[in-house]
Amino acid sequence: MMKLFLCIATVFAAGLTGLAGLSGCSNGSSMSGGNRDWPLFRGNPALDGTSDVRLPRAPVLLWSYKSDSPSLSSPVVVGGTTYWSDRRGRIRGIDAEGMEVFDLDLDTAVDAAPTIADGVMYIGRVDGFMSAVSLTDRRRIWDYETMGQISAPAGITDFEDRRAIVFGSYDGTLYCLDALTGEKITGFDSGYYLNGAAAIGEGMAVVGGCDTWLRVVDTRTGVQTDSLMLDNYIPASPALSGGYCYSLGLNLYCGSHCVQRSLPCVEAVESLLTEAERSCRCRR
Repeated sequence: MMKLFLCIATVFAAGLTGLAGLSGCSNGSSMSGGNRDWPLFRGNPALDGTSDVRLPRAPVLLWSYKSDSPSLSSPVVVGGTTYWSDRRGRIRGIDAEGMEVFDLDLDTAVDAAPTIADGVMYIGRVDGFMSAVSLTDRRRIWDYETMGQISAPAGITDFEDRRAIVFGSYDGTLYCLDALTGEKITGFDSGYYLNGAAAIGEGMAVVGGCDTWLRVVDTRTGVQTDSLMLDNYIPASPALSGGYCYSLGLNLYCGSHCVQRSLPCVEAVESLLTEAERSCRCRR
């Protein structure tokens, strides 16, 4: 069994409004190292936001693009094209020269970032549908209806011999669907809104809910294997890294709690904290 710590660092949340903008930059030399694709929110299913691509030391703006609608979506990058959605339901793709090369109107509001795998875009919609769209011909492959809005992007995992996507809905369910057919494989009913994306690793999904609970769910069975109540809303998406889970809340409390009860939780976590973080109270 994977030994997982839940390390809770909480911050204030801020909302941004205005027109969506996108910029490209360089210092005249190429980026080096690693895979330059960023096909889903925070770059990978664990949502740790890391990359081994080395950026230029002194980037210079090459171009910018401004749409006509606000966006809550983070951009994703596949094959040199950057994709994002806006609140009117338009999915745009801009190439490395700043030219629009993809445009799809879903005709319904979209807050979630796209997720792209194997030439297919998976996009959650405010009307409660998860849609799979071919990047090649913009054809809608399938739609799966939930009973609440979908605000967070889908994660990618493998289920036996199938590729699967995992996402939460405001109907309180964490869904696991066959990526090819849209068929429901399994699901977990949390009983309350799920706003953030699920962090996925080693057969488990970790997701925070608006009921203040951070949950660990087995993606193969849909069964909750552990949980932690944080005493405040968890609208953001957690991240998994090095056997730890990092989650954001909506007050100034920060601390740590150990899912694997037998591990020396506080001592292990404190060794990773900065001086400022240590000033926050911890609990076992």
